[in-house]
Amino acid sequence: MLDTNDSIKAAAALVLTGFLSACSISDSSVSISGSLESSAESSSSPFKSSSPKEATDKAKSSYTDDVANLTFSIAGSQMSSNDFANALSRTAAQSKISDWAEEKATFTGIGKGLKRAGIAKQNIGQLPYLQKVLTSKKDALRSIEEGY
Repeated sequence: MLDTNDSIKAAAALVLTGFLSACSISDSSVSISGSLESSAESSSSPFKSSSPKEATDKAKSSYTDDVANLTFSIAGSQMSSNDFANALSRTAAQSKISDWAEEKATFTGIGKGLKRAGIAKQNIGQLPYLQKVLTSKKDALRSIEEGY
């Protein structure tokens, strides 16, 4: 009769044998090793993207967070509208975005940052540093409020 450890070892050997028999061994053991490493990598890292869309979504989310942090950091300041727009341009460029005004994520991030800073939603349109942002796009204020 097998003890528990022997049963576990036997079951693991059967699983491994079944897995290896399903692999193509025609190229070499190196390709099997590479496949096993790749499988282990993807199954052990739940944060890796499995598609270009997911990578894009993560990048946009990161950009939104960067814009929110920027907005939060200047919320009570006397920053000019031009300086804030320039800061948005730099933040966008760091995320490989060429035109912050064309990215919904910009306005969402601004809304998130204003909310975190405790700026009342009804005061958004009067903030001096947002004037260039608000005139950059027809529905800018609405987009900011959606991110709020």
